[in-house]
Amino acid sequence: MRRRVSALLAIGVIALLAATGAGASDLARAHDASGVLYEVVPGTLEVLFPRNGASSATGSFPALALDMTQPGGASERLLVPGTEASALDLDPTLIIDPQSSSLFLLWRSRTATGRSSLWLATLIDGIWHETTRIGSKELNLDGPPAVTLLRESEHRTVLHLLWSEAESTGAARSYYSPLVLFRGRYIGWSPILTLDSLDLHDAGGSALPENLSIFGAPRLRRGVDDGSAIIAFASPSTSHLVSARSRILPPALITLADEARNHLVGVGVRRQKTALAAEVRTFLNQLDVQLHDATRSYLARSAYVFIRAYANDFDSLEVLGNALRWHLIAEGATLLGQAFTAVPTHCGILAVGPGAMRQALPTAHYMEICVISDLSLPALGFGSTNIHVSRDGTKAVLTREENGAIYFRQSLGDAWSDEKRLPLGAGQDPQTAIDTLVDSL
Repeated sequence: MRRRVSALLAIGVIALLAATGAGASDLARAHDASGVLYEVVPGTLEVLFPRNGASSATGSFPALALDMTQPGGASERLLVPGTEASALDLDPTLIIDPQSSSLFLLWRSRTATGRSSLWLATLIDGIWHETTRIGSKELNLDGPPAVTLLRESEHRTVLHLLWSEAESTGAARSYYSPLVLFRGRYIGWSPILTLDSLDLHDAGGSALPENLSIFGAPRLRRGVDDGSAIIAFASPSTSHLVSARSRILPPALITLADEARNHLVGVGVRRQKTALAAEVRTFLNQLDVQLHDATRSYLARSAYVFIRAYANDFDSLEVLGNALRWHLIAEGATLLGQAFTAVPTHCGILAVGPGAMRQALPTAHYMEICVISDLSLPALGFGSTNIHVSRDGTKAVLTREENGAIYFRQSLGDAWSDEKRLPLGAGQDPQTAIDTLVDSL
């Protein structure tokens, strides 16, 4: 039996893809559009920067350096800020945004306890601007998160992060965090979403499979357009495979919702319910925002209906205004989501922003996360397993490797195919064959 769905995941709170299966040296090297090679080099302070005269105490500390090599051969080495301490810095991943000329370095810092923290440093025009910890808690990471950077507009991009953490049961749980970048700068704070919250089946309804590796293999890829990402993961709580679409909502929608709230509060004390609804509708129809006229008209009408239906159910105009704001954001997200052919089963809104410590006004960036597919896991043989998903999130392939052979099952509506052996030609790369299979679905 499904639990009741909340309409909003109201949590206070994309071009380059770093391939999940690549080796560390691949993830830690990148070229920008001008041909400059960036490479992360691990070592100790005294080895990386011997001229600094570091004392024996600090010189033995592990650190990360960033080497920048020009096409002509000239090079420069920079210390990555935040890595010059006793913690071990692992799994550096470089991401370059060619449009903003920004370079982002993501790594995990592991302490003596074996737990890790995720860090993000930003380099713009050869200068480090900020180093930020992702989340406030230490994580139980075994490797780097999957990451893809997708551009939503001229000034705004989102770094999508996906990873799993091992648990005492032997399974792993998957987590997702969207990092919003505005004009190449990280806005300063992002939520971490436990992906099990997207699975609406009752926990414990299905037994865990014998092969638990499927839970530590979440998948992240670019969606059908440049602004959406597809997430696929196996939930240890319900033994279901879930795929979801994540995208950032256009700022014009948030502006309209904000203005609707503010106008309602400002004029509401002088209006009866019907007059107030009509006043807000007229205001929104005349509002200068970058939304299609039909979209704005639809939302203005939706505001009118909402106010007339619920104005008497709230204790104050401020509370009614906040409810109207969330209603318009959700309605706008649903309307704009009609451009996608994959029909979601349910959606939620995730708010992303610097929070009260950095910004007094309400957060201005919102992600819509929609579940596209939700299937019970099939029987899995032994061996290392992986999840693969189509760009629209509607189809999935599960692969496992055993004794040098690769076997797969593919989703067929609400069921799974029988397991088959993946045919490989002489010298054919297995990953290429898998990608071809998934993209053909």
